[in-house]
Amino acid sequence: MLKFLFSTKGRTRRIPYAAFVVPPIIVIWGIGEVLAGLASTMHMPAYSLSLMSLGVAQLLLVWPTYTLSIRRLHDLNWPEFPALLILSSLVMAVLYLLTPLVVPMVELETGVFSEGYRTAKAGLDTIGKALWAARLAFIVVLCLIPGTKGPNRFDPVQPDDSVFE
Repeated sequence: MLKFLFSTKGRTRRIPYAAFVVPPIIVIWGIGEVLAGLASTMHMPAYSLSLMSLGVAQLLLVWPTYTLSIRRLHDLNWPEFPALLILSSLVMAVLYLLTPLVVPMVELETGVFSEGYRTAKAGLDTIGKALWAARLAFIVVLCLIPGTKGPNRFDPVQPDDSVFE
């Protein structure tokens, strides 16, 4: 199981890929939507803890999704570089964390969010949404396109659908 989730060697077929990548995306998206709906009714520390937990869950899923995507690309006999799109969520997380260090978050005189911070955050939000849509489209493509029949340049053996070897 660990080899299945963390190794980039070999190939992965559509069914195991979809079984391990799609359900967490749906669950995390659903929880995020529920939290967004409850935001106005929740106490701020509880809401913050919920969002942090959701963020940690997403970060824990990035590497297994990346390695499975590489092996799925191997099954299609495609190069590995499109899987870097999966890692864009890590880049966005770092950019969100660094933004207050680069752009002052609050104007000291008034105590409100600075215009520069609001502009930077709006730009990051737009980029983040575009990358999220691109990642989702990439995952859907990997789930729908059948793999190479027989041997290919990444693995001489066509994978079976078993995961728990």
